[in-house]
Amino acid sequence: MWGKLRSRELIRSKLDSLNVLRTKLRQLLRLHLRHIVMLALLSSGLWLAFYLVDYFGIGGIRMSGTTLAVGLLVAALGQSFFDFGRGLQHRRLEYIGTVFIGLSWWVWSLNTDFLSHQHGLKAVADWVVPFVLFGMLPPTFHYINNELLSEFFDARIFRRKKESSAIPILILEPGRKFGRAFKASLIISNHSVVDWAIGISSLEPLVGMFPNGRRTALDPSNYKLALIDHQPYGRVGGCNIVKTLTDLGITCIAISTEQALNDKMVAAGAKLGVPKHVLLAAMLANEVTVEDFLAHDDLTAVQKDLEVFGANLDETAREPANSLLELLPEGDD
Repeated sequence: MWGKLRSRELIRSKLDSLNVLRTKLRQLLRLHLRHIVMLALLSSGLWLAFYLVDYFGIGGIRMSGTTLAVGLLVAALGQSFFDFGRGLQHRRLEYIGTVFIGLSWWVWSLNTDFLSHQHGLKAVADWVVPFVLFGMLPPTFHYINNELLSEFFDARIFRRKKESSAIPILILEPGRKFGRAFKASLIISNHSVVDWAIGISSLEPLVGMFPNGRRTALDPSNYKLALIDHQPYGRVGGCNIVKTLTDLGITCIAISTEQALNDKMVAAGAKLGVPKHVLLAAMLANEVTVEDFLAHDDLTAVQKDLEVFGANLDETAREPANSLLELLPEGDD
């Protein structure tokens, strides 16, 4: 009997994982299609601007239709690598994409009439130096923005915070805007242990997937509270993560955008389910603190307060959350 129940649970778990994977893939394809369309429009607009400049004799910038098409193909290839690398958390693909995006600008900058008359080392330099510069600048800036600066500012924030006995928290949120917003909000509230992962790659042992592409083993004893989205990256869905962390003694709060998905995680063991934008706005407005989630076993009153707060969100109450999110780089929320 136990074996049959276990088999059904495994089948249900695999079906949930497949549904999460399908949803993520659809979201990724929609995002990618939008990026390619925007890229095509931007390239066409650039070519039109160059054509008008040359036509009216304002300058000598020229770009043939062939150069435009080749550059657009290279840029589209780079955007494909970048989108799928970021969506699948494959850092190598992501950086390959930035290289190709840079090379598309190199293609658009080519003056074939001039280059065809160059010879010897000068010809090599005229071809190779721009190739290297255009190819290496985008991944370099991408690395600085997403790795060095993020780690630098996080370290600065932690160094400035005093030692605190505040609740250690694990955030499982795939959206980069909301993940960074929750982390920043909690650090400002004097929580010295705030780990933000975008997904879980393994439950036994517990391995987290982080925004910088690393996969690191997590010690469950380090956390007392976890904020969990229903559809994080990886093959492990939110309900299975909630079951595992709850069994390990960690209080779980479901923060999916859709309340129906939060209800599923509550059924799986989460103590409370609230849409992430409502929770973030409530935290920024000091309507609720994460300490409230551990103060009582029954969170019915907290749930009702958050429902009222969410139902009555006006532009004034929404402003703190929007202001913070606008400062963050583009993500995949």
